[in-house]
Amino acid sequence: MPGLDAEAHQLWPTSAREVAAAGVAALFAFPIRIGAISLGTLELHRRTPGPLSTTQLAHTLAVVDTAAWLILAMTAGDSTAPCPTRPIACSSTRQQEWP
Repeated sequence: MPGLDAEAHQLWPTSAREVAAAGVAALFAFPIRIGAISLGTLELHRRTPGPLSTTQLAHTLAVVDTAAWLILAMTAGDSTAPCPTRPIACSSTRQQEWP
């Protein structure tokens, strides 16, 4: 949810009020799954409203993919299993800060 607008307050009156009071202006939830197997959810929040940029979305999806494979490997008891994922291209000179 890129912004906590009136619709959010209508859908989740208690939660939206508490989240807004904590300074959160945008919420994002990404299912962690492999095929039909649901493993969890990655929840992100930030203080500024608006959607994720294309780069932020790509990075988030790479993290979700990595988390899914790591959870699967840990569940199977294989801590050495390779993690098939796309590499994340980040600048080596600075850390990206998300608003």
